[in-house]
Amino acid sequence: EIYESEIVFYAFTNDLPFQTEQCPHMNEGIRTEIREFLNKLENTHAGIKNNMFRSVLKISQTMKTV
Repeated sequence: EIYESEIVFYAFTNDLPFQTEQCPHMNEGIRTEIREFLNKLENTHAGIKNNMFRSVLKISQTMKTV
C-alpha cells in the first residue's frame, strides 16, 4: 500500500510533473469532515486507513458473490 504523500515525494524527487493545486470543491460537504476524522485516526493509529479500505474491499467482494 502506498500513501499519497509517498507518491508526491517520489514524483518531486524524480522531477515528475504532478498536480499541486487543491480541488476548489475539496472543502464542501461531509467529505471534509470524514477526511479530517480519518486523518486524525491515522495520526494516532498508523495504517488504519489502509486497514479500513481493505476491510471494505473484502466486504464488497463478498457481497458480489452472495
